Amino acid sequence: MDELEPITYLIQGRLAPFFEPVEIGLGERLLMTAIAAAYGAPKEEVTKLNRQTGDLGVTAQRLAPASKRKSPSVVDVHKRLSAIAAASGDGSQQQKLDGFTGLLSDLDPISAKHLVRITLGKMRLGIGDPTVLDALSFAKKGDRSLRPVLEAAYNRTSTSASSHARCGAPVRRARRFEGQGRAPTSPTARGTASQSGGSDQES
Repeated sequence: MDELEPITYLIQGRLAPFFEPVEIGLGERLLMTAIAAAYGAPKEEVTKLNRQTGDLGVTAQRLAPASKRKSPSVVDVHKRLSAIAAASGDGSQQQKLDGFTGLLSDLDPISAKHLVRITLGKMRLGIGDPTVLDALSFAKKGDRSLRPVLEAAYNRTSTSASSHARCGAPVRRARRFEGQGRAPTSPTARGTASQSGGSDQES
């Protein structure tokens, strides 16, 4: 179950719980630079292709060479992205850029697409919190029997995070919900390095 936690975060386009203000810190222009460097393509070509696709993740997928070696594990990808997000101080932008370029170079084309989308906060998987709660229950029990327990824990976490915010900590509040008829979209982090659980369907 080592992969369960990072998978839960990554499929919703983030690295940590919604109440932890973790940001990768790479915007679209820097990602284009990383894609160009990772695949040995002129940046102008990356920009042109991105205009055509309208999706920087798909742009990375098309430029990425077919890889015969095994891509890093989900756990390794999450660790490396977390290290990129943690970089700070003088030279941190170049450190982030180098780290992301290296990670892109190690991934197969499909994984590269999703890595870029995670970083931009545009996953397009259509997976919200209720779906994740169901999936966690199936992962543990093989059915939805744990859903009420997980939902209650989720709501307690939301309440705790809201109380923490009133004490002055900058957190993003999750939506409290009950039952399966109300399905909120995933909590999102905004901005250049935001992370989201987008409501668009996968493409």
